[in-house]
Amino acid sequence: MRLTTYVVICLTVLGLLAASCAPAATQPKVPATQPPSAPAAKSEAKPAATPKPAAPVATPKPAAPAATPKPAADQPRSGGILPVHINGPTPNFDIHQESTVYVLQPLASTYSSLTKYDPLDPTKIVGDLAQRWEVSQDGKVYTFHLQKGVKWHDGQQLTAEDVKFSLDRIRKPPTGTASPRRVALSAIGDIEVIDKDTVKVVLNNPQAAFIDMLSTAWEVIMPKHVIESKGSMKRDVVGTGPFKFLKHEPGIVLEVKKNEDYFVKGRPYLDGIRFFVLSDATTRFAALRTKRILLTAFGNGVTPSQAELVERDKLPIKITPIQGATLWRFVMRLDAAPWSDIRVRRAVSLTLDRQEAVRIVSERRGDVGSSVPPNSPMAIPPAELAKLPGYRQPKDADVAEARKLLAEAGFPNGFDTTVMFRSGAIWEQPAVFFKDQLAKAGIKANLEAMESGGFIGRLFEGRFVTAFLSLGVQVFEPGVILGDYYLTGAGQNYGKYSDKEFDAMFEEQMRTMDVAKRREILLKMQYKVLETIPFVVSHWQNHLGAMWPEVRNVRPGLTVYNNHQHENTWIAQ
Repeated sequence: MRLTTYVVICLTVLGLLAASCAPAATQPKVPATQPPSAPAAKSEAKPAATPKPAAPVATPKPAAPAATPKPAADQPRSGGILPVHINGPTPNFDIHQESTVYVLQPLASTYSSLTKYDPLDPTKIVGDLAQRWEVSQDGKVYTFHLQKGVKWHDGQQLTAEDVKFSLDRIRKPPTGTASPRRVALSAIGDIEVIDKDTVKVVLNNPQAAFIDMLSTAWEVIMPKHVIESKGSMKRDVVGTGPFKFLKHEPGIVLEVKKNEDYFVKGRPYLDGIRFFVLSDATTRFAALRTKRILLTAFGNGVTPSQAELVERDKLPIKITPIQGATLWRFVMRLDAAPWSDIRVRRAVSLTLDRQEAVRIVSERRGDVGSSVPPNSPMAIPPAELAKLPGYRQPKDADVAEARKLLAEAGFPNGFDTTVMFRSGAIWEQPAVFFKDQLAKAGIKANLEAMESGGFIGRLFEGRFVTAFLSLGVQVFEPGVILGDYYLTGAGQNYGKYSDKEFDAMFEEQMRTMDVAKRREILLKMQYKVLETIPFVVSHWQNHLGAMWPEVRNVRPGLTVYNNHQHENTWIAQ
């Protein structure tokens, strides 16, 4: 996904204002569903933490910041263009149909959702377009009351019809429309427009994490009138967010400007944001050091060695870690030989040295784990994983067992296969590492590099045999993560895995409100996929974001996909 050839052009463009931020490091955790308390909305009801919602909590909209010629250094000020980096080019503009952060990071600021994770406290859920909401006593009916007078960037009025249309587009995509996150909204049975400012969502069953799923940055509300006219949003950006689309130079820069009609008065503070494509880590760090960019992406912002240079040189740059952000995995088409044979899949899992993958691929900024982030209380404990085939050390016995399985499957001398991966420095070295790992079992991997847009497209369409990839979790909720990866027909179930027992457990845990009982089911699901190997889990990679202290009110989300609206971000000068 890295377009190194554009880097010099990008740095030439970057003659920009200085700006930065010093957020406290936030350790990801399963967010507790709480009543919203954002400055942008009134809210009420514990979002699905219990079938019986709490009493409404009304929170007034924030007042516009006081207009003073020279605000105090610790008070928000308006103005300035924030230069930010992204790791790769934006393939198209349709957030609903994409899975790459290179779409979401620059465009999330142009859209709004019904609810969202609080940008100043990512463990809380607050209202966005939803001014408030109520939950029925049985936990199955959510009634959302929308903000009044919200306008699309083209001047048309947002209504409840747009909300219904957008949620339906995600959960029941029309023919020809991809929907990687339809599993997240699969609990919805019906959506009813009550009036132009009110929409009712009826679930088939109470869902423990419904509001969590609704609050991810991917579940944006899109304009019904534009999609019905154009067919998609791949070439258009018409949102209700704090910033408007300004221009796009593919592979170089994407710019947004302040939305003067944003429904939260006094926001945003910034005049605009420039997102520069900086694929090469060395060039990116040089741009950061010289303040040509003031904020990196929280996914692959700086490397561990670069973070050490910041400390050594006593630079005031703030380094912020995100734990359990991205899962590295080897995906196989289970309906294609030889990968339809579980003995072959087990051979790969046995051969892979996961501890070495953390050291080499992720420069020790990662953790050995299963299909749920290791820092989740719902994950298989590391001590238990360390006893399992493929996770044990030393690797000699596992590699010997892998060769034996391949011989039993009819491949005593191994076989050749093609492994697809994203082009760019971030993925090239890991792909070579994995090729060397496969060779230990006698499997010869022919590497096929592809640019990001084509790579993701082929994954969704199933036009591959095997692929080595990393993708971030879209919501820090273990049930949703497992559903996205393994549920029959799920958007990220690239290998076409289908298991009735797993599907039944997924439905059971989603409607189980007792935390201890739900954890038992989630653990069974994790052991189930370790046994059947729909894909081979390598490891979880942590990320390091970086920013200068002039940038204020920026907090990393619980995943690399959240908290990119920047409505509260400002530049201290």
